[in-house]
Amino acid sequence: MKSKKVILAVISGIILCTALALFSSCNNGVATNQPTNDNHIHDYKKQVIAPTCTEKGYTVYTCNGCNDEYIDNYTSPFGHKYKDEVISATCEERGYTKHTCVICNDYYEDAFVENPGHIYVNGLCIRCGAKRSTEGLVFTLNEAGTEYSVTGYKGTATEVYIASTYESKRVTSIAYMAFSRCSSLTSIEIPSSVISIGDYAFWECGRLTSIEIPSSVTSIGRSAFSSCSSLTSIDIPSSVTSIGEGAFSGCSSLTSIDIPSNVTSIGDRAFSGCSSLTSITVDENNQNYKSIDGNLYSKDGKTLIQYAIGKTATSFSIPDGVTSIGDWAFDGCSRLTSIEIPSSVISICSYAFKYCSSLTNVTVDVNNQNYKSIDGNLYSKDGKTLIQYIGKTATSFSIPSSVTSIGDYAFYGCSSLTSIEIPSSVTSIGSYAFVRCSSLTRIEIPSSVTSIGKWAFSGCGSLTNITFKNTSGWWYSSSPSATSGTAISSGNLAKALTASIFLTSIYSEYYWKRT
Repeated sequence: MKSKKVILAVISGIILCTALALFSSCNNGVATNQPTNDNHIHDYKKQVIAPTCTEKGYTVYTCNGCNDEYIDNYTSPFGHKYKDEVISATCEERGYTKHTCVICNDYYEDAFVENPGHIYVNGLCIRCGAKRSTEGLVFTLNEAGTEYSVTGYKGTATEVYIASTYESKRVTSIAYMAFSRCSSLTSIEIPSSVISIGDYAFWECGRLTSIEIPSSVTSIGRSAFSSCSSLTSIDIPSSVTSIGEGAFSGCSSLTSIDIPSNVTSIGDRAFSGCSSLTSITVDENNQNYKSIDGNLYSKDGKTLIQYAIGKTATSFSIPDGVTSIGDWAFDGCSRLTSIEIPSSVISICSYAFKYCSSLTNVTVDVNNQNYKSIDGNLYSKDGKTLIQYIGKTATSFSIPSSVTSIGDYAFYGCSSLTSIEIPSSVTSIGSYAFVRCSSLTRIEIPSSVTSIGKWAFSGCGSLTNITFKNTSGWWYSSSPSATSGTAISSGNLAKALTASIFLTSIYSEYYWKRT
């Protein structure tokens, strides 16, 4: 009997120790009344999840000690309680019934009613009073059959109004060349449905004085307003993100322009030839561009994109830190007589100074590692490439014997030059190198020259005498990288007049090479 008592005492002790161990490890000494399948005693915290319109509600119980959890007390979802709203059809928008849940705002639409369209009397809709588009506008439906573009204008009105819809569908764009060369057009009203203005849309609308771009437009295409010479001002809305190449080039009456914060892309020569432009401002929140003294730069200030060429200053010093002078940066600047280039500049576009008719001197900091100035003209640092001839009023010029290459656009528009001497050191003449040198009458191509770029002598109307010192082995191609092409008769090149006709006109659009 005594041994049985001892055995019972040992078993009781084991059970008690085990319970205490479990109790201590899970609950830190705090007991609860929640049993579990693994015989632990848990300390549960509950979280009530309310039901929604579509999901059940329930209670989650999570143990503070070991994160064990279970779910119960499920409740049914509420179900949607919809409120109906009838949206009547308008002339431009279809009608429908909108069902909105008053609990969760979920909604759906049905019972659609097609828009009836406008009924115009004397140019006004008798239903809604909307104005009718000007007669003569040409609309084209897109391939999906969902929206229209304005693709042309055949009317005679000088003031044009475009309605937001045509045949009950929205008008969303002004297409390529839609109004180009509409010489009588003076003003146009674009609807808020339009999101893009296409390439050359208003090109050479010389009498256009007023246009309002709506806040729906996000892109202005290439040369969209190029040569709108009577346009004095234009507001670019904050919705615009891209301004195409040459978009406002040649707008000679524009005096200022503001670039909004959302513009991320401005194409080359977007404002070139704007001869009255004295200020370009950029919203301070723009992440890609900024304005310094009314000129346009990249946000980091390293690229001079556009000098406001309407400024009255006769000299300009490019700020230290600028590393690149952009395409067409000074194009058409008729007032500047001198430009100073700092040591930081490592890249200059070959036509950055095109049509700078008064420019007589470009100076380069002596510490610049890429460029130098000789007699006011711009050369590569080693003197082997003539990048830009600056002496616009001189009648003759002898290229230094150190030069081996005449750069693209090097003499572009030098209308005062009557003669140019090319030394025997030159091996290549760049594309557009002598374009519009209208007073040039004769030129000699030395035998050292083995390549001539396209349009090199285009627009040289007085050039009737071109002498090739070596007439053999010449051929032309449409590709600058070609290794062979169409042969040019040596006999024809031996004739100065025929050679000039070939090079200035008949074959001027090709790359010439000699092998």
